[in-house]
Amino acid sequence: MESKRHKMNCNNCGQEFDMRDLSQVVAHEECEGVQLDHSKLVKLNNWKDVQEIYPSADIDFTIGVRMFLRGEKEPDNLEINMIRQGYWKAKSDKLNLKYQSN
Repeated sequence: MESKRHKMNCNNCGQEFDMRDLSQVVAHEECEGVQLDHSKLVKLNNWKDVQEIYPSADIDFTIGVRMFLRGEKEPDNLEINMIRQGYWKAKSDKLNLKYQSN
C-alpha cells in the first residue's frame, strides 16, 4: 500500500497533487488566481540581464531561465542539463512574478 504522506489537495482547486514533484507544487502555488500587471514586470532581454540575478550562471542556465519567463514548455530530458536547471530555478524562485523575457 502506497503512503499518502506525499499527497496533498490544493486549497484553491481541490485537485490532489504529489508534493515530491516540484512542477506540481509550483503549479498549485500559482493556482491562487493572482493576476499580474505585466506592465510592471522587468524585462530580461539577454543572458547578461539574467546574470544580474544569478551571477554565476552560464549561458545554458540563462537560456533555461528565459525559456521559463517566456512561458515555453518545460525542457525535456534531451535538453542540456544546465538549461533544465535554469528553467527549474527560475520556476522555483517564481521569477515570473517579477520578470519577463522576450
